[in-house]
Amino acid sequence: MATRGSSADEPARVDAAHLVAVAADLLAEHGPSALTARRIADAAGTSTMAIYSRFGGTGALLAALRADGFAHLASLTDAAATEVDDPVTALAAASLAYLDFGVAQPHRYRFMFVEPAPGDEPGRTAFATLCSSIEKCLAAGRFRPDPGHADSDAADPPRIWAAQLWAITHGVTSLVLTGTVPAAAARHVLCDGLTRLFIGYGDDAERAARSVADA
Repeated sequence: MATRGSSADEPARVDAAHLVAVAADLLAEHGPSALTARRIADAAGTSTMAIYSRFGGTGALLAALRADGFAHLASLTDAAATEVDDPVTALAAASLAYLDFGVAQPHRYRFMFVEPAPGDEPGRTAFATLCSSIEKCLAAGRFRPDPGHADSDAADPPRIWAAQLWAITHGVTSLVLTGTVPAAAARHVLCDGLTRLFIGYGDDAERAARSVADA
């Protein structure tokens, strides 16, 4: 009778997606300390050989887990902004979905944004999506670049504003996770900050406040 690790075709019975899903469950329940090859393999009902067969090592599996986290976050932010005609409301709704994700899944959030990661393709993709959302606000005439910055380092509003929006959303989320900001106050803090940023980007004050309130 075959024992764990003795079957030559064992890795073939465990696909990469299953290993990532198992790792995600371990992370959510126990935190990043649980993400060892042995614990993942045990939880998946296989041997560590399956991890090396599918990923070449634990590092690549953790990179796939991080990418999976970003894909899940993108599905939440996209869903929040779907069928919203107002691009500013859509931008605010995506930020609030990001906050909700981080508060609901603190271990996964910290793993994605705080733990060191080799390369950051998922992060760059998420940043490009945020830039695209800001470009929609510019195209709609809601945001307007400051003409006085045309020849300065601030001449690329989508990238600069995307960095600022991500910073405030990440900042509020992190403050909630450290207990500095009460979870009950988080959405108010973030919405107030977003409204002030949107006004700074050229939006009408009342319209910006209304758009954020609708998110």
